[in-house]
Amino acid sequence: MQVALDILTNTFTLFQSTYSINDKSVAHKLQINNGDLIIRDRGYCTIAEMLRILAHKADFIYRYYHVFKYYNVNTGKVIDVYKLVKNKKKLKAKVRIGSPDGVIVTLCADKVSDAIANERRRQLKKSSSGTPSNVLLQLLSWSIYFTSIDDDEITSEDIFSLYKLRWRIEIIFKSMKSHLNFDNIHDVSENQLKFILKVK
Repeated sequence: MQVALDILTNTFTLFQSTYSINDKSVAHKLQINNGDLIIRDRGYCTIAEMLRILAHKADFIYRYYHVFKYYNVNTGKVIDVYKLVKNKKKLKAKVRIGSPDGVIVTLCADKVSDAIANERRRQLKKSSSGTPSNVLLQLLSWSIYFTSIDDDEITSEDIFSLYKLRWRIEIIFKSMKSHLNFDNIHDVSENQLKFILKVK
């Protein structure tokens, strides 16, 4: 199911049932307006989608995604993100993402408590289909995000606070899963889904 929430007006701008299509496949169909700040799960995160957001003169915030390579803005060399954050409690740095001439983003990192880091590692090991790399497990000691917002006055704390707004969508989905019996409304049209949700 694809749901978009306009946080300023607290209204849904998208409600679609796409049970058999993954997030990356529908990302390019999601609406973007000039001046928007797009806050999405990593499931929608692709280089092409970042470029599309920027082409609409909008910005994005995503959580760190280990499948991408990150590059030094000046030298074009690959950055070892773990070495970049290691021994630091906070970090805010400009990097290129995806390629040596890729989109410039601001990488923000904030070290978390050992308890939170260990719980993240436990959850990752439990949910992963393979064995997570040691570096990936170590990186869970930080909350790491990247954004296209280009403003030196915006702090890492600001970016973290903005990204937390995405949890409204997670709460909505959790409520739906608990109360709407998705198995009984599987694979219906957008209009049918809207009708069912209003009736319930």
